[in-house]
Amino acid sequence: LIHWIHMPAQGCTSYFLERQRAGQRSPPCSLERTSTECERYFLTMKGTALELMHLCGTEARPDFKGYWSGNTGRDASGDLYAEEPAARGFGHIAFNVDDVYDACARLEKQGVTFRKKPDEGRMKGLAFAFDPDGYWIEICSRCRRLGWSEYQNLSQTMLRVKDGPESVDFYTKHLGMTLLRRSDFKRWK
Repeated sequence: LIHWIHMPAQGCTSYFLERQRAGQRSPPCSLERTSTECERYFLTMKGTALELMHLCGTEARPDFKGYWSGNTGRDASGDLYAEEPAARGFGHIAFNVDDVYDACARLEKQGVTFRKKPDEGRMKGLAFAFDPDGYWIEICSRCRRLGWSEYQNLSQTMLRVKDGPESVDFYTKHLGMTLLRRSDFKRWK
């Protein structure tokens, strides 16, 4: 946790988390206390933050069933099929690790549940864990010879898009991103 902002008028709190590299430090921050130094660090950091937005009070409402993870819809099959919405949206965030099997065993010992374990399904050697809200967290292998000192690193976010080339153009032209890789999966064409 590197910073948080409580917005009483909007009835929410945003928490900002960063997966720091070895030796990287940020000002002290806790669920009880943040500071202007934390805010300055967040606004000037070189890395990427994950924002968790909590709508205050949802945790105490028995009628609140949670959020849509983005992974069910009319365009899905099997247990992911749902009449609404017509199409899936947000997919997952991913963490890279040296050993997917070890990472999954560690997570499972801590009570984390899985959508898919490394030896299940069509794609072997990667996993999808659930966070407390049902969002998918991909656990995938990274190149060991790069010498990461951290056990895991936040590596990517997957969004389903209507038009791939148009979306790539948007993110590269307007937000300065660089296309690193394109993967075509003919089965879904």
